[in-house]
Amino acid sequence: MKEKVKFASNFITILLLLAILFAYAMFQGGFVSWFLFYSFLPIFLYQMLFLLYPWKKWKITRKISSPIIHSGGDITVILHLERKFPFPLHYLIVEEVFPSSLHRYDFGQKKYQWMNQENRVDREMKAVIFPWFRRKLKVSYTMKHIPRGEHKLNVVRIKTGDVFGLVKKECFFSVENSLVAYPSTLPVQLQHISLRYDTGNKLAAMKAVSNSNIVGGVRDYAPGDRFSWIDWKQTAKKNSMMTKEFEQERNAAALIVLNNCGKGLENANAYEATVEMTLTLLEKMAKESQEASFLSVGGAGEIAYFPKNRSRTLNKGIQKYLTNVYPANGESFGEQLKKVSAKLSQSNLVILITTNIDPYLAETLEQTMTNANQVGLILIQGKKMLTDDVRSHIEQLKRLGAGVCILTEQQLVRNPIEVTFYETVH
Repeated sequence: MKEKVKFASNFITILLLLAILFAYAMFQGGFVSWFLFYSFLPIFLYQMLFLLYPWKKWKITRKISSPIIHSGGDITVILHLERKFPFPLHYLIVEEVFPSSLHRYDFGQKKYQWMNQENRVDREMKAVIFPWFRRKLKVSYTMKHIPRGEHKLNVVRIKTGDVFGLVKKECFFSVENSLVAYPSTLPVQLQHISLRYDTGNKLAAMKAVSNSNIVGGVRDYAPGDRFSWIDWKQTAKKNSMMTKEFEQERNAAALIVLNNCGKGLENANAYEATVEMTLTLLEKMAKESQEASFLSVGGAGEIAYFPKNRSRTLNKGIQKYLTNVYPANGESFGEQLKKVSAKLSQSNLVILITTNIDPYLAETLEQTMTNANQVGLILIQGKKMLTDDVRSHIEQLKRLGAGVCILTEQQLVRNPIEVTFYETVH
């Protein structure tokens, strides 16, 4: 309806100008008045053709240099514009209409310097070209600092007008392309969980090392395996270094839990850090042949569970899930953990990754923690957000025997980022 009204308005304006000049020539007479009228006729013809020009017959395509990248990366985009009839155009404004998912910048690890700042920008791309009679046009630009997620580029807008500015045209074209930005990994250096008992000190590594003499099978050699664990018969048979797998080691599975509850996740940069930390830990454990499961807990009851993977490469389903995951509003993290307490108690090592600690979390862990498993919590938040209440909850978790690692903007910008769990057991 808007387009029809605009078309009618422009059409009436042009006819009105022609009528005024004709009336002036008729009443005034003379060479000058008729010269003005006939001089305006070519302009009138151009204006009418411009008004009736079939813009929707343009063909626009988009080519993306790398449709699959990691967050924080850059890509080159080329827009190709084609038309069959070379109608003269004075200028053309080509604009990319970005989806809301791209109205953020990801500066990689540097973004954590601004942990407490809102990361919202108005990303835009406008290019002015002068087509005249050309049938084929090309516009290229660089899209920088692409955030995590699956982004849909669907619309290109073009604007133009006549030489005199009497008529302006705007047209939207549907040009569909997908861009996937997988979450990046962090330069993490995993340290040991330090258990301080009243009777002395004991160090327990994140990767369980078995002292059992019961051999349950063989697996591929992994860095850190002892020389005495190598199974030479299987190594010679398979022509690849094989290591003995002990029964206790088979059962030493870890569980990574991501807090995806919307309650308390107002800090967007901190949440991005939890996603990248989750992916980093899972990739490291996979490379070290450490069996690890992944559990994502959402506030509205969304539970995503990926069982342990024996492969030395990360499950592609986890990478895809972490690419598109966003917080879901609803119950708190501690309340949702109660619903999956069985999975927590089945794992030897549970690592919780969150941006906030609620009062229900300590209660849930107290009910699920046993002497057979260890619990570590990675809290990622801006330093100013670590209030007295948060510190009180941390001390409560430590008293229960959970290891706690606090990462603020000061730690997240380091290379490497040291992840060390400290816990006190009475």
